[in-house]
Amino acid sequence: MRPPIAAVDSKSSNEQHMGLEAPGTPRWLRLLEPVLGAALFAVAVWAAGHELRSVRLSDVARAANALPRWQLWLAAAATIANYIVMTGYDHLALRQLGRTLAWWRVCVAGFVAFAVVNNVGFALISGPWSRYRFYTRWKVDVGTLPQVAAFNAVTVWTGLFGLLGLVLAANPDPSLAEWAPLPAWRAGGVVMVAMVAGYVYAAASLTGPLRIWRWSLHMPSRRLALAQVVLSSIDWLLIAAVLWLLLPRGTVPFGALLGSLLAAQLLGLVSHVPGGLGVFEGTMLTMLHGDAPPSVLLAGLLLFRILFYLIPLAVALVLVAGASLPVRHVGRSAPAAKD
Repeated sequence: MRPPIAAVDSKSSNEQHMGLEAPGTPRWLRLLEPVLGAALFAVAVWAAGHELRSVRLSDVARAANALPRWQLWLAAAATIANYIVMTGYDHLALRQLGRTLAWWRVCVAGFVAFAVVNNVGFALISGPWSRYRFYTRWKVDVGTLPQVAAFNAVTVWTGLFGLLGLVLAANPDPSLAEWAPLPAWRAGGVVMVAMVAGYVYAAASLTGPLRIWRWSLHMPSRRLALAQVVLSSIDWLLIAAVLWLLLPRGTVPFGALLGSLLAAQLLGLVSHVPGGLGVFEGTMLTMLHGDAPPSVLLAGLLLFRILFYLIPLAVALVLVAGASLPVRHVGRSAPAAKD
């Protein structure tokens, strides 16, 4: 699951490059967020239970075993490609902040951060923590870490809103008519696309920070803002490709799966449930119930959870443990002491 946009209260000199500042959050909003998250989680669990009421574990295991191995390997390759793309978020953030670091170091820190954030959530806490041991070892000041997390959060949302807006505006899923008329969904898609276009326009025209309610956003250049939108869009498309490859061929059209995945990820982000666990699966099962048997969908979702979330997290934790080891400086051996 990707990091949600939030306020970063930073007083470092990095604010002149990129940051999100905010005054104190109202108490009612602090109370509303966990209540909303709990409500979304409860609804998602109920929806998943409703869809899976007649599913047997043997059916799920059979569906997972029936997946051709070449599709599984392609999904693994798409996962690797996706995490490579995600490291580009840190490259853009450091460029915006005027910091230079070897590309392979940025890739390592970015991979670890996103592997942890995807599973744990709370990006503006877990993101800086995940990068801390790497960036501080490489002489990057600690004040940069929340700025990187804030920039990445904005990047994630540009692609999410842009792609989901295009899907809703062009071809909303007919099942959405159960919740609201399709023209309303199309209008919502147009608004999402307009928000992304407005962000790029603001980056091109504003010289000072952009103030949105309680946030103050220091804008990147137009070129960098466009790079954020493109990079994030590729990221989301690759995520959808991973899940699509974990389903039998011809089961779900890619366009329908993309729209459902983006909506499920959006709800997972809003719920603040770590990794969107339960919320993501419940939403996907509800939106795609007419395209494939529940056992097949659940098998694909479980494989997706393992391949895209758990395996990268295990690799990231190994890298974090390695980074925690003391640095050993090897120099010229001292001469042997004389008797």
